[in-house]
Parts: sequence; structure tokens; C-alpha cells
Amino acid sequence: MILIKKKSFLFSINPALKIILTILLFKIIFTLNFDFLFQEKKKISLLLSFLPFFFVTITLFLLLFSINFSFMELIKKFLHLKFFIFFSFLIYFSFDQPSEKYFKIYCFKHTFFWFFIIFLLFWFFFKKKINKNIYWLINMIILFMIPFILFINDIYVYNIQILFFKTKDLLKIIIVFFRILLILILNILISETTSFMEINDGLEIIFKPLKKIGIPVEIFTIMLSLIFMSIPFLLNEVHRIIKAQISRGLNFYTNNIFKKIYFLLALIIPIFILVFQKSFVLANAMETRGFILGNSRTKLSFYKMSINDYLILFIVLFFFVYSFFY
Repeated sequence: MILIKKKSFLFSINPALKIILTILLFKIIFTLNFDFLFQEKKKISLLLSFLPFFFVTITLFLLLFSINFSFMELIKKFLHLKFFIFFSFLIYFSFDQPSEKYFKIYCFKHTFFWFFIIFLLFWFFFKKKINKNIYWLINMIILFMIPFILFINDIYVYNIQILFFKTKDLLKIIIVFFRILLILILNILISETTSFMEINDGLEIIFKPLKKIGIPVEIFTIMLSLIFMSIPFLLNEVHRIIKAQISRGLNFYTNNIFKKIYFLLALIIPIFILVFQKSFVLANAMETRGFILGNSRTKLSFYKMSINDYLILFIVLFFFVYSFFY
């Protein structure tokens, strides 16, 4: 996927402001008030309660599409949580008909026991041959679709169990996972539009006032920059070592957990050796270039606050303060 930086203003936002906005948006997302879904209020009160939800949702989705991020890619990332979604529904189901509004589904009696047996058998013996999405679809059809069709056609009814879900509980589950979706979008926006070095520079700008009370901000930021720069190197080395070990006959994808632990040691030890070697080389290189720990460093890029930055900060701060009252 290719991102065109000219098409999105996110790339030009001050990195320190990006970090601050991310923290503020996290707070807004976690404190979004969804009580308007469960309570009967006046239209004005409903509108005021709905406003933060509308702002955060529309803004994040528009920003996501502004960087040419694929909607299908977002769905694929979110579907990694499908097991937790399924487990959340299991927690809230009931065999007794509730007095409140409810939603019902049909399944075979003792289905859950047999479902997990089938689930485990398919997972351990056929996971390499069957696509994961097809695998989940087959299990959902066995668990819910077939009993529903049989119940409608009055076939095998005596052995079909009805599961009840309160509408309120279902909405709560949807709300929780919608919050997770918004956090996922926010994480994608930051990771796709901000480099490691920009994050490092942004943190240095934010923590700069701490220098006045004697906190060594430069040491903290140089540590962060070294960590950020070492991540791509470590990933490349891990892939290279894995390929080398596989060519020697090691199978990292075996189902035997003891073999996995043994093979993992064959991967960890070379990585540790490489890390120490590169650390000594980097320390010698920094020393020969006259680096002095604690001294201020020159910067390749200087960041200034633009009018757009102040406007964005004002809007987000408004909804941040607003979130404390609704």
C-alpha cells in the first residue's frame, strides 16, 4: 500500500501536537457516553449526548480515508478479534426468557460442548489446509444457521435450544468493540503518518520544560532514538535467522510446544549475541564522533506550530472538556 503524503495534512502536523492529540482522543474515546441509547431524553439532550460520538467517529474515519488506507484492510485487522467477540456473546446469553426487550438465536442442545470439540479438532488437524475465515464460517453455520433453518421448518424442534440476549447487553457489547475499532483507527493514523524519529522529536519537545528541574531529557530522548533505530535492524535480523534455521531443518510451526520452546532458544541466543555486538560497535562509533552524554544535540528538522495546528488543538480541546460534562 502506497501512502501519498501530499493528499493528507496529517503528515504536516507538529509531532509534539500529534502525541498530545492522541492522548486527548484516547480520553474522549474511553469516556464516550452511550447512555442516550438506553434512556428516554429530550431531543436537545440526546443531540448533546450524541455530539462527541459523532465528532470522534466521523473525524477518525475521514482521516483514515484521507491517507488512502483501505477499508478492507481495516476490517481484516478488526477481524483478528473475532474470538473475543464470540466469547463476549457467550457471557451474556441466557436460557430464560428475559422480561426486557430481547434477541434470540437457535442452537442444538449440548451444542457448545460439541462445538468446541469440532473447533479443537479442526484447529489442530486442518488449520494449515483451511482458510481461517472459511473455518470460522463453517463453525458458525454448524452452531447457529442449521438449527435456525430446522426450527423454522419445524424439523427436529425438540432438540433445539433457544438462547436469549437482552437488547441492552447486545448494545453494550457493540459499544465496547466500537471503542476498540476507534482506538485501532487512531493507532493506524499515528503509525502511518508519523515516523519513529518524529515521535522522538515530539517527546523531546513535550518534556523540554522538565530540564528546568534537573531531569536529563537529552539522555531519555537519545535512549528512545536508539531504541527506535534498532527496531528495523532487529526485525531484519530475526527474519534472516529464522530463514537460516529453517534451511537447517528447524520447524517453528510445529504443534509440539516443547519443540517450539527448544527451537525458540535457537532463535533467541543468536539475537542476543548480535544485539551486544551492535551495541559495542555503536558505542565506539558515537565515541569517535565526539558524542558527549547529556549535551544538547543539533536537529535536522525544526518544528513550528502553524495556524492549522492551533485550530486542530482548539477543536480537540473543546471536545475533551465537553467529555467531562456529558
